[in-house]
Amino acid sequence: MSIIKSARYKIRTCSPVHIKGKDIDYGEGFVRRNQSTAWALDADKLGELLFRETGDLTLVKEYADLLEKYAAQNKLKEFNIELFLSKKGIYHHKDNRSREKELIESGVFKNIVNATETTHFIKNGYGQPFIPGSAIKGMLRTAVMYHIIKEALEKGNDNYITIFFRDFNKNITGLANQMKKDKRRANKLKTEFSKTLQNFTFQNGKTGMDPARDFFRAVKVKDTPPLSKASMKFKKITLTSLIQVDEKQKEDDTFSDSDERIGVIRALGEGGVYVEYKDQSFDFTNQVYNKKISMLKKNLNKKIKILELGGKRIKKFEILDETVAEKTADDQKVKDNYSLAKKERYGEVIDFDTEVFNGVSEFQISIDYSILNNMRDAGYDLPFSDLNALMELVRAFGDKVWQEESEFFNENQDDILDCKALREFYARMPERAFSRIGWGTGINGLTVDLLLKESQRQLLRNKLFHDRGETPAPKSRRLLFEEDLPRYPLGWVEFEKIEEIE
Repeated sequence: MSIIKSARYKIRTCSPVHIKGKDIDYGEGFVRRNQSTAWALDADKLGELLFRETGDLTLVKEYADLLEKYAAQNKLKEFNIELFLSKKGIYHHKDNRSREKELIESGVFKNIVNATETTHFIKNGYGQPFIPGSAIKGMLRTAVMYHIIKEALEKGNDNYITIFFRDFNKNITGLANQMKKDKRRANKLKTEFSKTLQNFTFQNGKTGMDPARDFFRAVKVKDTPPLSKASMKFKKITLTSLIQVDEKQKEDDTFSDSDERIGVIRALGEGGVYVEYKDQSFDFTNQVYNKKISMLKKNLNKKIKILELGGKRIKKFEILDETVAEKTADDQKVKDNYSLAKKERYGEVIDFDTEVFNGVSEFQISIDYSILNNMRDAGYDLPFSDLNALMELVRAFGDKVWQEESEFFNENQDDILDCKALREFYARMPERAFSRIGWGTGINGLTVDLLLKESQRQLLRNKLFHDRGETPAPKSRRLLFEEDLPRYPLGWVEFEKIEEIE
C-alpha cells in the first residue's frame, strides 16, 4: 500500500531561467503525438505497464538495457522509444493508437509537449510555457547525489566512490588513454564513470542500471501551471570565457631586472607565508622538492614557467615549506589576472536572443514513503526522511554552488568586461532553499563537479573534453546581457513551502 505525502511549493526566480523546448526528434522520454507535439512519458508508470504486459520483468529489463546502451554512448536523444513501443504492440502515432486512452489514463502519457525553436522556452500542448517537473527533480537528484558522495568521501570507507576519488588523476588519465586507443568507443568510455557513479549512489552500491533499485523514484514532481505571459521575455544571452590579460606590469617591485637568482619564495596560505630564499637555502634540484614544483607548475598558471629558465630571476614564485606545500598546490584556487570576455566563433560573438522566465510559479512534490520504507528495510542508508530534509540538502548544495560562483566573479578582473553587477548579485544570498535549474547553469550546478579539487577539475576537462591548459575549470559562463554589460547569471530559483497536502 502506498503512503504518499505531498506539498505545494512556490518557485521564485532569483535570476532569469531558460528551459529549452523540444525539437521534433524528441528522443528518450518522449514519443510523437503528431508532427508538432509529443507525449511526455512517466518513466515509473511506463515500467509498471511493461511489467503488466508480461507479468514479469522481461520487458522492463529489455527497456532498461536499451537505455543503458544509449546512455553509455551518450546518445540518449537518439533512442527511439516509439519504435520500442511499436515493436511490442503498445503504441505508434501513425500505425497503432488503439491504446492511447489507456496510456493517458494510466499516467504513462503524462502531458503534451510542443516542438519549439531552439531559443524558445519549453511549451505545453497549448503553446504555453511551463517548468517541467523533470527539470526540478533533476536538480533535487543532483543535490542528493552531492550530499551522498560528500559524506562518503568524508567518512573514507572503501567503496566505489572513495576508491575512484582516491586515485582520481590516475583513473582519468587511464580513461583518456583508452579513449585515444579506441576512438569509436570514446563517448561510451567517457560517460561510463558518470553513469556508474549515479547508479552506485542511488542503488545502494549496485553499479548496473536497475530502475527498481533506485530509491529516488520515491520522489515525484509535477509540472508547474502555465507561466504568465508577463513573466516571459526575450533577452540577450552571451557566452563568456576567461582570458589571461597582459602581465607585463605585474612583476614584483622588490627586484631589478639584473637579478639572476631567486629572491623570494612566497606562499598562498592564509595570512601570507613569506620565506626568504637566502635564509632557508632550498635546493630545487633536490628530490624532496621536485614533487612540489611539479604540482605547483600544474596549479599556479603560466608564471611558473619561469622555473624552466634555470638560475635566472623568478618573479613572484609561490611555494610553501614541506608541511603545507601540498595543501597550497591542491586546495588553493589560483588567483591570477583573468578577465571575462565575450566568446567568439569565426569572428562572431556567441549570443542568442533567448526566451527567459522571470517571476513566480508553483509546483507539487510528493514522496512515496512505502518505497522509502522498503529501501530502508533492504539496507539503504537514505539521506532524507521527508520533504523538509530533502530541501535542506537542496539548500546545502545551493550554498556551495553560490559560493563558488561568487568567488569566480570576485577573483577575476574587469579589464575587458565589467562584472560589477554580477558581484552585486552574488552578494545577496537567498534566505530559503535555492538552487539552479535549466539551460546555461553550467557544470557546477548540474553535476557534483565541486567535490573535485581545482587541479582535478582541470585534469578532467583537459583530458576528457577540451584542453584549456591551466586556466580555471570551468572557464566559461553564459550570462544575460543588458546594454552590452553582463547583468545576471542564469537559472537561480528559490523555493518556499506553501502547504502540505493530505
